[in-house]
Amino acid sequence: MPFDDNEFDDGTSDDTTKVQLDLWKRLFGYALAYKRELAFLIVAAIATAGVEVSYSLFAKWVVDDVQANGMNASFGLWAGLYLLCNLVVAVSIGGFEWIAGRVSCYVSHDIRFDAFVNLQKLSFSYFDRRPVGWLMARLTADCDRLTGILSWGFVDMIWGFTIMVGLTGAMLVMDWRLALLVM
Repeated sequence: MPFDDNEFDDGTSDDTTKVQLDLWKRLFGYALAYKRELAFLIVAAIATAGVEVSYSLFAKWVVDDVQANGMNASFGLWAGLYLLCNLVVAVSIGGFEWIAGRVSCYVSHDIRFDAFVNLQKLSFSYFDRRPVGWLMARLTADCDRLTGILSWGFVDMIWGFTIMVGLTGAMLVMDWRLALLVM
């Protein structure tokens, strides 16, 4: 088949293509148009990571409480705090999944709109050399991939960074010598 992805030369090579930072900067510009949603994503990711870090601290505090007070330990308090933490995690994860999905749709729409405007400006000879169906399929697939990276990658970066800093802080608070040994 003359126009499948393996046979079609689009002018790039996997071996010579390098990461272009200005291109990623332009792509993040599409996401930055939705600052309010991105701010919510940051807050939700930090809240999720913070609560997930607190689970290990709660386990330590419960063990310390049981060790100190035996059967008189505050099990109701710990159970209530644990349920509250689970509620916060559920709400924040649900929130950032919903908002990240919206940002993904919005950014995908904006990128596709600009791409189609650009395609309409090209000369007819461009389309004589490249099959239109292949261009449309490639554009759609690339937009989906890019918006997935922009929305979910942003959430994963914030969440991952926050949880690593939080776990490092928790280890340093518990036993700084052991934490330094682990790091």
